[in-house]
Amino acid sequence: MTTRVEQDRHYFCSPGACVAPAPRKLAAGRNEGRCVPRRVWWLRTKNSSGRRVSISFKTELEARTAAAKLEAARILGQDYQPRAAVKTVPPFAKVAEEAVKLYGQLHTQQPSTTANREWFLRSYLLPRLGDRPMMAEHFNELSIMRLIAELRGVLSDTSLGNGLGALRMILDHAVRLGLLSSNPMRASGKLWKAEPRPEVDPFSSSEIRAIVRAAYSFNPDFATSIELEARTGLRPGELMALRRQDVDLRAGTVEVHGSWHHGRRGPTKTRHSERRVSVPPPRARRRR
Repeated sequence: MTTRVEQDRHYFCSPGACVAPAPRKLAAGRNEGRCVPRRVWWLRTKNSSGRRVSISFKTELEARTAAAKLEAARILGQDYQPRAAVKTVPPFAKVAEEAVKLYGQLHTQQPSTTANREWFLRSYLLPRLGDRPMMAEHFNELSIMRLIAELRGVLSDTSLGNGLGALRMILDHAVRLGLLSSNPMRASGKLWKAEPRPEVDPFSSSEIRAIVRAAYSFNPDFATSIELEARTGLRPGELMALRRQDVDLRAGTVEVHGSWHHGRRGPTKTRHSERRVSVPPPRARRRR
């Protein structure tokens, strides 16, 4: 029985970049298969019926060890059928950890984006998916649709849409690892549709003045924050992150350098959100 060990022809290929050697001349009617990158070694041999079989191994050492055992069994007249090592499927948590780390090393992200992704992963994805083996049985269109339906009950569509970008990135990584054949979140159609945002109905100036007067009756500091937000257009998180030194009453300006989210002060939404905002001087002087 003739056996041989060889590296997969597409061992050094990557998706979209085939560097395999030219194919051997095949018998009439046989076509060379498409490029499928596989980091495996093959043991080519024959079974007890004389039919050719190919058994994959993760390393060259494993393949050659199996070939040596097969030859020893043949000499001793024993029956031995090598088996490839059982492939261990990593859980979602392990794939997610590697995906997030690799993405952070290859892409420049705003600190707020990184913080939001970590929060969504830690708070919603890992508790629900962390222990699941990363395989198509657990990660398909239907399972993702069920997850989205569950999360819509606890998150706004805006927060959910932003967070699902992290899940999409993790599943892309699983495809590159060969654990999934395709990303179920990149199906032909959208898996969900966010509710349309209602039209903004802004307060009129008279309504703002009435709200501020009412707030002054029980909490002047709160009233000042309402008026400041109305006059500057600051986001609520930017307003909550203001420090005393950020407000210049004499010049009538507010410096925006941070934002409050997830219970702590952090950077602004984007680097372009850092700015100086003018406050009409008469109002700024009234609050001394």
